[in-house]
Amino acid sequence: MQRESRKRRVGIVTPPDARVLMTPRTPSPKRYRKENGDNLEMGEANLRARQDEKHYKVFNDSIHGHIEVHPLCVEIIDTPQFQRLRDIKQLGGCYRVFPGASHNRFEHCIGTCYLAGRLVKSLRKRQPELGITDEDMLCVRIAGLCHDLGHGPFSHTFGALFIPTARPDAHWKHEDASVRMFDHMMMRNKLSPSFEKYNLTERDVTFIKELIAATVLETTICTSEDWPYKGRGPEKSYLYEIVANKRTGIDVDKFDYFSRDCHCLGINNSFDHKRYMKFARVINVSGKLQICVRDKEAGNVYDMFHTRNSLFRRAYQHKTSNIIERMITEALLKADRKVLFKGSNGSFSCISTGKKNCLGGSINKPAFYFFPTKESSRGKDESRKTDNLTKTTDGFCGNLKVRRSASKIAWCVAGFKHQGKIYDNSFSIFSSFVRKMFSISECIDDMEAYSQLSDHVYYQILNSSDPALEEARKILLRIQRRDLYKCIGHSIFRERRDEKEIPDIQLDIAGYIEDGPKLDPEDFIIDMVTFDYGMKDRNPIDEVRFYGKSNPDKPLFFRKDEVSNMLPEMFAEQHIRVYFRKNDPKLLEKAQRCFLRWCGRQKCTTPKGGDALAELTPMKSAQQGGPSNMERRLSYQE
Repeated sequence: MQRESRKRRVGIVTPPDARVLMTPRTPSPKRYRKENGDNLEMGEANLRARQDEKHYKVFNDSIHGHIEVHPLCVEIIDTPQFQRLRDIKQLGGCYRVFPGASHNRFEHCIGTCYLAGRLVKSLRKRQPELGITDEDMLCVRIAGLCHDLGHGPFSHTFGALFIPTARPDAHWKHEDASVRMFDHMMMRNKLSPSFEKYNLTERDVTFIKELIAATVLETTICTSEDWPYKGRGPEKSYLYEIVANKRTGIDVDKFDYFSRDCHCLGINNSFDHKRYMKFARVINVSGKLQICVRDKEAGNVYDMFHTRNSLFRRAYQHKTSNIIERMITEALLKADRKVLFKGSNGSFSCISTGKKNCLGGSINKPAFYFFPTKESSRGKDESRKTDNLTKTTDGFCGNLKVRRSASKIAWCVAGFKHQGKIYDNSFSIFSSFVRKMFSISECIDDMEAYSQLSDHVYYQILNSSDPALEEARKILLRIQRRDLYKCIGHSIFRERRDEKEIPDIQLDIAGYIEDGPKLDPEDFIIDMVTFDYGMKDRNPIDEVRFYGKSNPDKPLFFRKDEVSNMLPEMFAEQHIRVYFRKNDPKLLEKAQRCFLRWCGRQKCTTPKGGDALAELTPMKSAQQGGPSNMERRLSYQE
């Protein structure tokens, strides 16, 4: 030992050959964690993490690079319910405008899972006093992975356009469908033992579903008495702000889709989510633990909301992608009752034993039923009256409708296929078997049927030879041929209008026809689009709390003028776009003139744009003898 010390003092260096023979040092736990990055967790789970490391799966993601996914998350990914997300476009109809927007919900969910793990891990490392457990971290990751399981075909097209029209009383949200699909996935794939392997209990499963549902926490001061959640207590309230943050709108879901969508769309992203996560910190704000960010990051946070607004203006609410999604919705509505999916009630059941509940109790309105075209023989005696038969069958099953015919009887309920026999000796049903089949809009009631529904339904209709799908097929063919409904103009409302006024607006615009045949109000498609920063007309930063370097546990509130004098005065505006279904040039010109006159009598800006009539230059207008741009403006003023 003295000799070695003397060598170091006099500057003697160990030869390279001698270094090879030296016993390598075992790296310290801190160094091991630093070198291995996300592979290991802190605390008691280190040993288990090392043992499970070989089961981690590496995904080469186009946005986040090589990311490692927890073995339990891998099991979830390798289920039919999750793989379905490969066939659901992230941006719906945008892909038919932006060729690069071909990404799907599948990769977005994996990216959200990764970022959720990154954020919760950084909070745990920076603030060990929070007591974030391995189970907490895994639950947040799984919630990020499964938060979009409930999306339907073409993502928001299904939830925002199709379902509100086909099922206006359903009040359906994709977050609720994600929770139901998560339960269905757990049951179908028997994942409970895998959850137990990683010490996840029923309470943890409840916590995951609460994170996915993303309900708004109404109370400002959280105590055990008024705390609405069951998965975690108020001491872990900040965990509910990681995957879907309804308070500020800042969450890892947006971090991923901003980065991913901007990358695929070719739009610049000015927000740096990595920097935000570096400066995120949990602070007690009025009795509630919230995720706050460093004061110098206020500009970065504004950039995030600016990126959101830019994406909505340039891509999500693009006038062409919007009308494509409207046309897809119309096709789905035309095909709704004609494209059926087998549900979880697929096993045969006997009506005579089930009686009132033979159809599962899911359909109970007579207006929902229809008669099939094919009739089945009632029995041997073709001359008997059917009065008694009607009463008897109604007693057996209120859902069974009988055609009043002495010779034949037809029965069916929308979405059901009936098989069986009817005996004429007692005029009652002896046995009839039912198989539940769900239409497109009914699939939301059954997760087995819903798991079969994806963007593929578009081509299922398009390539079908069924005459019943002819109308829907024609609409999709127009999309394929780029024969879209034309935009005849758009304007900005100076005062907010309600979407309930759309039928009246259609009538008003059609009523401004000058001469010739009247225009059908139904040919006008009114698209009201709101652009905001995520909080309607409010400043989104009003809900964000910051902290300073000198006192990191004191929450700070910034007024808009304390950040910059160049920020917007208003944070929301409403646009109106009008499209016309007919592609006849003369009708299109009349429709556009009607819209111009209507705008002149409304509280809105001078209409612009429109695909129906391209404005002519003064020279070309004079050559063709048509109205100049100035004359068009004058006609608008009139």
